[in-house]
Amino acid sequence: MLEGAPLTTAGVVPSEDLVRNLGWFLERIVPIAEEAGVRLAMHPDDPPLPSVRGIDRIHSTVDGFRACSR
Repeated sequence: MLEGAPLTTAGVVPSEDLVRNLGWFLERIVPIAEEAGVRLAMHPDDPPLPSVRGIDRIHSTVDGFRACSR
């Protein structure tokens, strides 16, 4: 169903960019959430595909979760 679908307006987005952006976000948000007593969670990509419309998926495998927890 998604095979052959056109790229999004963001074009191709590699997993390295997504992991870096997630790290930037979490470095700033987690301390504020912890201070407020808020617990954060990440839901795995559904469906667990390696890429959708040119955007890599970083939470579709155990290795992907590990890469984001460093």
